[in-house]
Amino acid sequence: MGFELKRINSAQNISAPDIYYDEEILSEYKIASLPSLDAIALSIKGMINPISGRHLFALCYLQSEKGDVIEIGSWQGRSTSYLARATHLSNNGFFFAIDHFKGNIGKEQHYTVEKKDLTDLKGFFLENMKNIGLHDVVNLYDMPNVDAVNHLKSREIRFLFIDGDHTHAGVVRDIELFFPLLVNGAIVVFDDFSNAFPGVISAVKDYLNKNNNITRIFTLENTLIIKISK
Repeated sequence: MGFELKRINSAQNISAPDIYYDEEILSEYKIASLPSLDAIALSIKGMINPISGRHLFALCYLQSEKGDVIEIGSWQGRSTSYLARATHLSNNGFFFAIDHFKGNIGKEQHYTVEKKDLTDLKGFFLENMKNIGLHDVVNLYDMPNVDAVNHLKSREIRFLFIDGDHTHAGVVRDIELFFPLLVNGAIVVFDDFSNAFPGVISAVKDYLNKNNNITRIFTLENTLIIKISK
């Protein structure tokens, strides 16, 4: 049939040039291939599916507002692979990942890769970023968000991906800490916006009820996307 099946076992099987469209008709151009980005992402442990990942990439890559990109909650770097690549290829700002690699309180078992004490998570994350060619793009803050924001207060943020503490108080804290850094027209994506995580829904509803600065809003694959005016 003319197809080739290839199994991808780890991030070490992927190299950065594979993200480019390689058909002969466009071989001289560096055009991002989203299926190749999916292959890279799926070589990394994570919960985000390719549909959501492609959407994150497209929103961030095509965004016209100038500024940096922040990801709150990275774990092993699957969503990072989409967003950091989009930031790099768009040549629009710097990418910052925030994660203390200790999991969420009471749910630490869900973050285990090999060691139950989670002490290997940061090492695996850094290794994954190196293997997919993003180690020089990702600026990591290995600390709680309340500490990380002190290093970012001078930054202007165009894209914010919130996937950290899923409790009501945790999401409210993310909003209070990072929304003041957003530029006019910034895009904010709340991950796990579903009934399985009532804290995310209640915190977002509280914000929407108290603010009228949302110019666009929609959902996709358990994420809520809003565009903010300031």
